[in-house]
Amino acid sequence: MPAGSLRFLRETGNLFNVAVSRARAVLHVVGNRNWASNCGIRHVERLAKPVMVAQQEPLAGPWAPHESPWEKYLFEALTAAGLSPIPQYPVGYRRLDLALIRKDPRQLKIDIEVDGACCHRNPDGTRKLEDIWRDIQLQGMGWRVVRFWVYQLRESMEDCVKRILEVWNSHE
Repeated sequence: MPAGSLRFLRETGNLFNVAVSRARAVLHVVGNRNWASNCGIRHVERLAKPVMVAQQEPLAGPWAPHESPWEKYLFEALTAAGLSPIPQYPVGYRRLDLALIRKDPRQLKIDIEVDGACCHRNPDGTRKLEDIWRDIQLQGMGWRVVRFWVYQLRESMEDCVKRILEVWNSHE
């Protein structure tokens, strides 16, 4: 590393902290983790350490392992269509409603979310900002995000399954 860059990192930890803390959804750091872990610059070493986040256990409810009846209905419809959805799949410090994962050379990860208006919509009808940032974070980790409102599932489960199959098959 050039001497000037190294000096900047050592002497301006406050600016480094400001730069890192400005990330609103995802921060991608590219570099040599071994060097960063042992460079002698405290704030760089701390950034290089992996963060261990405890996973929340899914609540045991009447639709377990699903959190709502609509998640269960969609799970059953996807299974009937020949897919293998995974309910309450842990990613980072989140749990996805349903996940579809293909691990072969055409790797694909799909997060399928079932949204009810009471929890995922603002009073003016717009989507909650938390959901928008959540989608951005997951997309940054390589996930395709597909969201359905409960009314969409209720009105046409077949169309919702068809949309998921299109995403699944378009990646083949």
